Amino acid sequence: MSHTYPIAETVQAALSGANSVASTRYEAEALCEGYEISALKTEWLTLSEKQKIETVNELEASFAQGFVQVYEDANDQTVLAVTFWQIGAAIKQKTRPQKPSTSPTKKAKPKKSRAKRKRYVDPNQLDLFDP
Repeated sequence: MSHTYPIAETVQAALSGANSVASTRYEAEALCEGYEISALKTEWLTLSEKQKIETVNELEASFAQGFVQVYEDANDQTVLAVTFWQIGAAIKQKTRPQKPSTSPTKKAKPKKSRAKRKRYVDPNQLDLFDP
């Protein structure tokens, strides 16, 4: 099963459920046009008992998608591990320099061929094939 992760700027936005999801970075970059994906980020949220009851009921669908996992810390408090694609800065459009137009009357110059290098022969080596 392939996990899908929400695309968001913050953990709260990722947990809201109103985000598009992607399983790979390429999918995530295609879905958020104009912005770059900075990382696949995992944030840890420690919940109190009151927050635990409210939050766990709201996030049933998130558990099924696999981007939210529930753990307990050393103090027996509930900890949520939320993994999401974090949106970074806006992508600046790169301007490519125009290639100079080549006239059909200009001929391409042939590439210079390199002379073959002579192999170094060790004078102390015995040549078995030379008579």
